[in-house]
Amino acid sequence: MKSLSFSLPVWEDIDVLVLGSTAAAVAAALAVAGQGRRVALVADDAYLGQDLAGTFHLWEEGVAADPLVSAAFASFGERPARPAALKRHLEMELIKSGIPFLFGVRPVGLLRAESGALRGVVLAARTSLFVSMCGEVVDASPFG
Repeated sequence: MKSLSFSLPVWEDIDVLVLGSTAAAVAAALAVAGQGRRVALVADDAYLGQDLAGTFHLWEEGVAADPLVSAAFASFGERPARPAALKRHLEMELIKSGIPFLFGVRPVGLLRAESGALRGVVLAARTSLFVSMCGEVVDASPFG
């Protein structure tokens, strides 16, 4: 097999990369950060909360009992949540925790050491390729 060599810019050098725009992706990133590990999140959507705001699941009943999700719905009481408020709540949780995140980005390849160990993920944005160096990936997308 022929080998190809080229350079890509590194966006983040972290321990764990979380993929997805779901509330579960945000919860996973927060959990990793809570362990004192470096984490970042990338989503191929243009917002967080694909499973809530993106599906118009705007009432808390029927949603898994999770502190992150419960807090997002807390101020709405008996009214349906506003999609933008759910999205903002999830973004603010990442920002407060110092977790970098990008929208409109998807994984397109893996970087491996000669031993086969994961070393990073090649990411594609609309007009560019770049890399997140990491040793672990969590796929928290709806189909992960």
